[in-house]
Amino acid sequence: MLQNELALSRNVHISLHTVRNRLREDDIRPRVASIGPRLTREHRVARLQFAREHANWGISEWSNDLFSDESRFCLVSNDRRMPVYGRPGERYQQCNIRQTENFGGGSVVMWGGIYFHGRTELVLVNNRRMTAARYIADILELHVVPFGALIGENFIYMHDNAQPHAARVVTEFLQNAEIDILR
Repeated sequence: MLQNELALSRNVHISLHTVRNRLREDDIRPRVASIGPRLTREHRVARLQFAREHANWGISEWSNDLFSDESRFCLVSNDRRMPVYGRPGERYQQCNIRQTENFGGGSVVMWGGIYFHGRTELVLVNNRRMTAARYIADILELHVVPFGALIGENFIYMHDNAQPHAARVVTEFLQNAEIDILR
């Protein structure tokens, strides 16, 4: 690919062997791309702000927080291994991340949470689409609210901003249940 770009843009013709040697001289080696969501500038700014706001938190602040998320597990293997080239320490540079897109079929979705002293049980999310109503009924009412009661009055819940989590009815439910959200 780099060979073709040099030939097209600068009319320079070099062998693949030469390209590999020059990359290796600068310690640039092929690696499998990391995967991650598409991040906008606003996402990066919000993440940096969150990190700065919570940088000085200690064990006492983090020990009351429940972090949860859903994960989709592909039942059909398709790892799409494609090497990316970079120097050591550049694994998570934007150009080295293979972006993913949501897809359907051949997978299961699991929900779970962790906190300082343990974890929730894993919950199989049936093959129906996760909606705000399902999130409240199947996750919040059955798992988060009882778990919060075990942690105590300083309980803080952390979930991502997926559409079902960010819905107004979910926010209202959490407020009515007197559950604080870590933002």
